[in-house]
Formats: sequence, C-alpha cells, structure tokens
Amino acid sequence: ANLSNATLWGLDLSGMDLSGVTLTGANLTSANLTGLDLSGMDLTGVTLTGANLTSANLTGLDLSGKDLSGVTLTGANLTSANLTGLDLEGVTLTGVTLTGANLTSANLTGLDFTTMDLTGVTLTNANLSNANLWGLDLSGKDLSGVTLTGANLTSANLTGVDLSGKDLSGATLTNANLTSANLTGLDFTGIDLMGVTLTGANLTSTNLTGLDLSMTSFTGVTLTGANLTSTNLTGLDLSGMDLSGVTLTGANLTSANLTGLDLSGKDLAGVTLAMANLTNTNLTGLDLTGLDLMGVALAGANLTSANLTGLDFTRKDLTGVTLTSANLSNANLYGLDLSGMDLTGATLTGANLTSANLTGMDLTGLDFSGVTLTLANLTNTNLMGLDFTGKDLTGVNLSGAVLANVNFSGANLSGVELISANLTGANLTDANLSGVTLQNVDLTGANLTNVDLTTTNFSGVNLANATLAGANLTNVSLSGSDLSGANLTGATLTGANLTGSNLTSANLTNVDLSGMDLSGMDLSGTTLTGANLSSANLTSASFAGASFAGANLAGANLSFVDLSSMDLTGVNLTGANLSGANLTGVDLEGMDLTGVDFTGVDFTGMDLSGWNLSGATLTGANLTNANLTGANLTGVILTTVNLSGANLTNVNLSEAILSGATLTGATLTGANLSGADLDNMDLSGLDLSGVTLTDARLTFANFSGANLTDVDLSGMELSGANFSGANLTNVNLSNVNLTAVNLLGANLTSANLTSANLTGSDLTGVDFTSADFTSVNLTGATLSNANLTGATLTGATLMGANLSNVDLTGRDLTGVDFTGVNLMDATLSNTILTGATFSGANLTYTNLSGANLTYVDLSGMDLTNADFAGANLTNADFAGATLTGAGLTGANLSGATLANATLSGATLTNANLSSANFTNVNLSGMDLSGMDLSYSNLSSANLSMTNLSNANLTGADLTGADLAGADLTGADLTDVVGMVTVEPDPDTGTDTWSDTGTEAREAAAAGRTTIASTARAFADRAAAAAAQALVLEIAAAARLAEHEAAVSTASDELVALEDLAGDAANTAAEKQTAVDEAIAAGASSETITALIAELDEATTIANDLTQQVADAQSVYDELLAAGVPDMEVIESNLATATESAVDADSAADEAEADAIEANTIADGFGDFSAAETELNLDTARAEEEALEAEAALAEIDANDND
Repeated sequence: ANLSNATLWGLDLSGMDLSGVTLTGANLTSANLTGLDLSGMDLTGVTLTGANLTSANLTGLDLSGKDLSGVTLTGANLTSANLTGLDLEGVTLTGVTLTGANLTSANLTGLDFTTMDLTGVTLTNANLSNANLWGLDLSGKDLSGVTLTGANLTSANLTGVDLSGKDLSGATLTNANLTSANLTGLDFTGIDLMGVTLTGANLTSTNLTGLDLSMTSFTGVTLTGANLTSTNLTGLDLSGMDLSGVTLTGANLTSANLTGLDLSGKDLAGVTLAMANLTNTNLTGLDLTGLDLMGVALAGANLTSANLTGLDFTRKDLTGVTLTSANLSNANLYGLDLSGMDLTGATLTGANLTSANLTGMDLTGLDFSGVTLTLANLTNTNLMGLDFTGKDLTGVNLSGAVLANVNFSGANLSGVELISANLTGANLTDANLSGVTLQNVDLTGANLTNVDLTTTNFSGVNLANATLAGANLTNVSLSGSDLSGANLTGATLTGANLTGSNLTSANLTNVDLSGMDLSGMDLSGTTLTGANLSSANLTSASFAGASFAGANLAGANLSFVDLSSMDLTGVNLTGANLSGANLTGVDLEGMDLTGVDFTGVDFTGMDLSGWNLSGATLTGANLTNANLTGANLTGVILTTVNLSGANLTNVNLSEAILSGATLTGATLTGANLSGADLDNMDLSGLDLSGVTLTDARLTFANFSGANLTDVDLSGMELSGANFSGANLTNVNLSNVNLTAVNLLGANLTSANLTSANLTGSDLTGVDFTSADFTSVNLTGATLSNANLTGATLTGATLMGANLSNVDLTGRDLTGVDFTGVNLMDATLSNTILTGATFSGANLTYTNLSGANLTYVDLSGMDLTNADFAGANLTNADFAGATLTGAGLTGANLSGATLANATLSGATLTNANLSSANFTNVNLSGMDLSGMDLSYSNLSSANLSMTNLSNANLTGADLTGADLAGADLTGADLTDVVGMVTVEPDPDTGTDTWSDTGTEAREAAAAGRTTIASTARAFADRAAAAAAQALVLEIAAAARLAEHEAAVSTASDELVALEDLAGDAANTAAEKQTAVDEAIAAGASSETITALIAELDEATTIANDLTQQVADAQSVYDELLAAGVPDMEVIESNLATATESAVDADSAADEAEADAIEANTIADGFGDFSAAETELNLDTARAEEEALEAEAALAEIDANDND
C-alpha cells in the first residue's frame, strides 16, 4: 500500500506486514510500530515523534534529521542505521542493536550503552555527555569531536584511541584500558584513574594533578611535559623515562623507581620520596629541603649544588654520591661514612655529623657553625684555622689532627682524643676539656681561657706563655710544670698541685689559691692582683716585685714575710697571720683587718685611721701615739695594750676588751664602746662626751672628773663606779641601779634618771637641775642641799629620803609619796601636792606657801613653824596636827579638818575657814574678826576671849564651845547651832540655851532623801524598759530564724523544681525531634503514632512541672516580700536600753550617795551646796536615761514586724 503522507497518528500497526508499503511523508506520531520490519524503507518526511518502535527492525534506515523525541526503541535493530545528528537524549536503548550505525553528531547525552556492541559504529562529533559507556570496546574508534563530559567509561576499552584535546571533566575512567591511547594535553584533574591501564599511552602535556596513579601501569608511557603535580605515583617504575618538562611538584613518589633519571632542574617542592630508588639519579642543583628520605636509595646519585638543607641521611649509603658544593645545612648525617668524599664548597652549617667518619679529609675553609660533631672520627683530619666556637665535640677523635689556630672557644671537648694533635695557637677559651687526653700535645701559646681542665691529663704538655685565664684546674696536678709567663687570670686551682712548678712572672690575677701550700716558693714578678690566697700557707715565701693589688689574703699565713713598702691596696687581710711580719712603709688605711694576728707588731706613731681591726689580735702590739681615728676595733682584745696618747676619735670599740689597757691621754671623742669590757678601767679625766657605752661593762670603772655629756647609760650595770666630780649633763641613766655609785660633786643637769635606783645614795649638794626623776627610787637617799630646780619627781619613791633645804618651788608633785621624808627647811611654795602622802615626814619649818594640798592627810603631823600662807588646804586633814607657829595667813581651809589640832602661835589672818572642823581646838584669844566661819564645826572649841566680831558664823556648830569673853559684835549668827544666849531669862534671871535651825535642817534632809528616791524610781523604769526590750529581741530573733528557714526551704524546692522542669522540657524537645525525623524518613504510621503518644506524655509532664515552678516562685516571692524584724535596729536599741538602764542605776546610786553626803555635811554645819547640786544633777541624769531606755523600747516595738 502507499501510505505516503498518510496520517497514522496513534495507530497500532504492531504485527502488521508493511512489506512494500510506502510511508514517505506519513505521520506516525505516537503510532505503535512494535516488532515491525521497516528495513529498507524510505522514511523520508516520515514523522516518528512519540512512536513505539520496540523490537522494530530499522536496519539500514536513514533516520538522519528525524525528531525521535518520545520514541521507544527498546530492542530495536538499528544495524547500519543512519542516525547522524539525531537527538536521542532521553531515549531508552535497552536491547537496541547499533552495529555499524552512524551516530555522527548525534546527541547521546545520558544514554546507557552498557553491554552494547558498537562494532562499526561511527561516533564522530557525537555528544556522549553523561552517557554510560561502561565496559564498552571503543578501541580504534575515531572519537574526533566527540563530547565525553561526565561520561561513564568505567572498564571501557579505549586502546589506541585518540582522546587528545578532550574535555573529560566529570568522566569516570575507573579500570578503563587506555593502552597506547593518545592522551596528549588532557586534564585528568579530579578524575579517578583507579585500575586504569596506561601502558604505552601518550601523556604528553597531560594534567594529572592530584591523581592516584599508584596502581597504574606506566610501561612505555610518554610523560614529556605532563603535569604530575600532587599525583600519587607510589611504587611506579619511572626508570629510563624522559621526564623533560614534567611537573612533579607535590607528587607522591613513595617507593617509585627513579633509577638513572635526570631530575636536574626539577621543582620537587612537596614531593614524597620515601623508599624511592634514586640510584645514579641526577639531582644536580635540586632543592630537596623538607623531603623525607626515609628508605631512599642514593648510591651514585649526583647531588652537586643540591639544596639538602635539613634532610635526614641517617643510615644512608652514600657510596659514589657527589656532594660538591651541596648545601647540607641542618642535614642529619648521623653515623655516615664520608671519608674520601670531596666536600669542596659544601655548606655544613647546622648539620648533624654525630658519629660520622671524616677520617683524613681536608675540611679547611668549611663553616661548621651549628654542626654537631659528637663522637665523630676526625683522625688525621686537616682542620687548620676552622671555627668550632661553642661546638659539642664530645667523644670526637682528633688524634693526629692539625688544629693549629683552630677556634674551640666554648666548645665541648669532653672525652676527646687529642693524642699528638697540633694545638699551637689554638683558642680553647671556655672549652670543656674534661676527660681529654693531652698526651704529647703542644699547647704553646694556646688560649685556654675559662676551660674546664679537671681530670685532664697534662703529661708532657708545654704551657709556657699559654693563656689559662678563668680555666678550671681543680685537683689537677701541675707538679713540676712550666707555667712561666702563663696567664692564669681567674683560673680555678682548687686542690691543684703546684709543687715544684715554675710560676715566675706568671699572671695569677683573681686566681683562687685559698688554702694552698706555697711556703718558701719563689713568686717573684708574679701578678697576684685580686688573687684569693685566703688561708694559704705563704710562710717565708718570696714576693720580690710581686703585685698584690686587691688580693684576698684572709686567713693566710704570712708570718715572718717581708712586706715592707709593698702596695697592699684593696688586699683583704681579714684573719691573716702577720705575726712577726715586716710592715714597714705598708699602708693599710681603710682596709678590713678583722681577725688579723698582729702579735708583736710595732705600730708606734703609725697612722691606722679607718683601719678595720675588728676581732684582730694585737697581743704585744705597741699602739703608743698611733692614730686610730674611725678605726674598727670591734671585739678586739686590748688587754695590756698600751694606747697612751692614741687618737681614738670615732673609733669603734664595741665588744672590745679594754680591761687593763692603758688609755692615759687618749682621745675618745665619738668613740663607740657599746658592749665593751671597761670593768675596773681608769677613765678619769677623759673626755667621753658623745661616746656610746650601750651595754658596756663599767663596774668599778673610774670616771672621776670625766666628761660624759649626752652619754646614754640607760639600763647599765654601774656597781662600784666612781662618777665623783664628773660632768653628767644630759646623761641617760634611766633604769640604772646607782646604789653605791659615787656621784658626789657630779653635774647631772637635765639627766634622765627615769626608773633609776638611787636607794641610800649620798647625793648631797649634787646638781640635778631639770633632771627627770620620774619613777626613781630615792628611798633613804640623801639629797640635802641638792639642786632640784626644774627636776621632775612624778612617781618617784622618796620614802625616808633626806630633802632638807631642797628647793621644789612650783613643782607638780601630785601623788608623790613623802612617807618618812625629811623636808625640814625645804621649799615647796606653789607646789601641787594633791594626793601626796606625808606619813611620818618631817615638815617643820617647811615652806608650803601657795601650795595645793587639797584633801591631803596631814593628821597628827608636826608642822611646827611650817608656812602655809596662801596655800589651798581645802578639805585637808590636820586632825591632831601640831601647827605651833605655823603660818596660815590667807590659806583656804574650807572644809579642812583641824579637830584636836594645836594652833598655838599660828597665824590665821584672812584665812578661809568656812565648813572647817575645829572640834576641841583651842582658839582662845585669837583674832578671828571678820573671818568666814560659815558652817564650820566649832563644837567644844575654846573660843574664850576670841575676837569673832563681824565674823560669818552662818550655820556654824557651836555646841559645847567655850565663848566666855568672846567678842561676837556684828557677827552673823544665822542658823547657828548650840549657841548659848547672852541675855538672862527675864522671869528667872538665869542664862538659857537656844538651839536654832534644827527643824529646817531636818526638813531639808527629808527633801533630799525624797529626791534620791525619785532617782531610784527612774532607774527602776529604765530597768523595766531594758528587760522588756530583751524579751522583744528574743521573740524577734526567733521569728527571723523561722522566716529565714522558710525562705531557704522555698529556695531549695524552687531550684529542685526548676531542674526537673528543665529536664522535662529537654525530654519533650527530644521526643518532638524523634517525631519529626520519623516523618521525614517515611516511617510507618504505627511508629509515628507511638512516638506522638510519647511526645504528648512528655509535654504533659513538662507543663505540670512548669506550673509547679510558677507556684513555688510565688511562694518564694511572698516570703521575700513578707516583713521581717530588723534585727540590726532591734539589737542596737536593745544595747541602748541596756546601757541606759545601767547608767540610770549608776545615777540613782550616786544620787543616794549625794543625799547622804549633803545631809552629813548639813548635820556638821558644813557647806552642802555642792553635794546638793550633784544630787539634783544625778537625779536628772537618771530621768534622762530612763526616757532614753523607754524610747529605745518603743523603737524596737515599731521595728518588730510580726
């Protein structure tokens, strides 16, 4: 049939026989052509869009230009079909036969060609992007113009295929066979070449960056110009390859065979070479820094000018290796055999040559800075002039080596073999030579400065003119050695044996020769500047022309040495033995001579000013007229030493023993004698002003006529000392026992005698002007005619002392105990004597005019002719005293007690006698006219013929007084008690008595008692307030403790609930996450339902706990907001109330005492006004304290919130 241009859209033509049918131009869109044989047909113009060609036979058909979108080709036979330019993207080719088909320029994107037979298929310019070509045999195919982006070529056979210029990005080549393929210029970056066969492939200019080619066969591969950056070439055999232009940066060549390759000029930065075979490889000029050479074979390699900085060559076989001009800085060459190698021009800085074999090599001119040579073998090596500064050469063998002028400064040569080595002129400064063998070594002129030579063997060594400054020669035997002209400045020679050695003209500056035996040695011309010769034995040694400047000769034995005219500037001679030495012309000024033995040395007239002789021995020394100004003689024994005429100005003699020394005519101005032994010393007539005698022993010392101005003798033992006629102005004698000390004629002006003991001392006529007698014990002392002008006697004990004729005018003697003191003819005018005690004292003829004797007890005393004119005798007690001839003119006797006193011949003119007690006193015939006798007690007094005219007798008690012949004209008799009327009774004619004022006094007394009772009532009120305050405070404290406990409990519960709520919220969140993940993962509905149930339960628990937290927070907040007692205010007010109660009680006690005192004074007709005033004040104070206690109670009540 002719179906040309027929519309067969959607028809099912499957199973039909279309043989001979014409379909040109027919529309077969979506038609079902399953199984049809269309081979040989002309399908020109035919539309096949969406058609089903499953299992159809399309052999040889020309389908070029056709739109096959939506077409189904499953099982179709496209053998030799022309598919040029077709877009087959998305078409399923399952079971399709493509043998001989033409797919030129076809779009085969994403198609699956797996297992297909592409024999004869043309793919030129086809688009195979993302196509699956797994396992296909593409060998020999022309893939010109083919697009392979993203294609899967896994296990594909691409043998001999030309892939040059292809974009293989995203393509998969795993296990592909690229044998003899042309891969020129391809970019394999990111492509997995695992299992790929590259035998004979052309990889010229290929980018293999970062690829793993370790399992790839490289036989016959061309790599010229290839980029192997970061490529994994582990284990590959690259021997014999031409690597011209190949980039190897970062490549992994682990275990690779690089034998014989020319790698010169290559950048091997980041390359891994572990276990690689570089035998006979040309590495000229390469930078191999940072590479790991573990297991690398280098035999025969050419490393000329290579940078090998920091490389580890440990255990490497360098046989035949060329290292000329190579940079081996910091390289590890541990244990290598380099003998016979040419290292000309090589750089070894910092290299590790530990245990390396360098035997017989010429290493001159190389820089060994930082090179490690420990245990290296340098036997017979030429090292002339090299610099080994600071080098560790421990265990190195340098036997027979040429070391002339080599710099070993600071090097460690410990244990080095130097047998027969040439070290002339070598610099060994600060080198460590411990355990070194120097047998037959020539050290002439060598510099051994600061070298440790301990344990060094000096057998056969010549050290003439060698420099050994600072060298350590501890315990070294230099016996018989030639050290002439050697410089040993600062060398350590402790324990060294110098017996028989030649030290002439040697320089021993700062050398420690302490304790060494140099007796009898010839040290002529030797320089000993700063040398330590302490405790050395230098007996009879020769020092002609020697220099000692600054040397330490402490404790050295220099006995009988001739040091005449020697310059000993700065020499330390402390403790040295100079007995019998010749010191003529020697200047020891300013030197420390502590402990030096100068036995028998003659210092007559010598200038020893500033010398430090502390602890020195001067036995038998002669110091006559010597100048010792400022010298230090601390602790020196000067017994029997003659210091006559010596100048000891400012000398330090502390702790020195001077007992028995002669100081006649010596000058001691400013000398320090603290702690010195001066017992029994004759210091008479010496000027000791300013001398320090603290803690000195001065018993029985003779200071007669000496000048001790300003000297401090406080607290010292002066038993038996003689200070007669001495000048003790401003001397400090505080706390000194001066009993039996002779002070007669001494001048003690302004002396400090505080707390001194002068018991029984004879101080007659001594000048104590302005002296301080505070708390001095003067018991039984004699101070008659002593000058006490301006002296202070506060707290002094004067019991039984003789102060007759002493002038104490104007002194404050408050509280002084004058018990048994003889004050006869003493002057105490205007003196303050309140509180003083005069029991048994002799006050006859004593001048007490203007003195203050208020309340002083003078009862029963003999005060004959004592002068009290103008004195204040208020309330003084003269009961039973003898005041015969006493002068009381203008004295204030107010309140004084003179009961039974004898006043015959006494003068009372203008005296104040108010409230005075004259009971039984004989005042007969005395002139008391106009005097103030108000409230005085004159009971039983003899007032006969007494002139009382115009006298003030207000309130006076005249009970039993004898007024016969008394003159009362104009007297004020108001409230007088017990006075006999002078008129006879008009009825009887007999005299009558009239007792006036009794009722008024009794009423006043009752009133005062009532006031005192009021004060007591106030005190009771205050006590009650304080008691109530205590009760409130206890209750408040209990409530506060209860509240604090509740708050603490609530806080703990809140925290616990918050923790539980937090945990519950976390659990709920975890359950929610589980539900979300189950839904996202497509879990079963049963699983999701179960998880939601768990979520609901967790959420309920979390919500309940959250509510409980809120409730607990409310309780806690309410507790915090609740009012609590302010305990600080309460306790403060309790203290106030308590204190006020105590003060009120005290005020009440004083008020009651005031009332009793006032009533007692009133009964005695005294002046009770002062006591009554005190009564009123104390009562007012009791009231004030009661009010304050009640106010404090109110404040507590106000602050006690329940």
